[in-house]
Amino acid sequence: MFGCRDAMVLEIDDIANFNVETRVDGGLTKVVLSGLAFHSSLGVDRISHVVNGSESVVIATLAIANAKRSGRFSYTMTIPAEVKTVRWGNKRTVVWQRPGAGGRDS
Repeated sequence: MFGCRDAMVLEIDDIANFNVETRVDGGLTKVVLSGLAFHSSLGVDRISHVVNGSESVVIATLAIANAKRSGRFSYTMTIPAEVKTVRWGNKRTVVWQRPGAGGRDS
């Protein structure tokens, strides 16, 4: 998914202190996702998201940790009006839903 065939994708089960914060700034909804990858020798290399209809899927890839790449991450994304759900990883775990968007599932 997202050209990450050979990269290790960080799944929600491997994140400590995962936090989701919603901010409204100038009428725009922003979601801040943060936490710590629970892989001792790996750090978060890249985080990206793709909007697909009413949902957005976030993918974080891991690589060998170094001075510039640690396990701690914080990722801010602007949520378009049509997006009702944000999912994480290849397992597509629901991590955020717009208020009034329905029940939470995983």
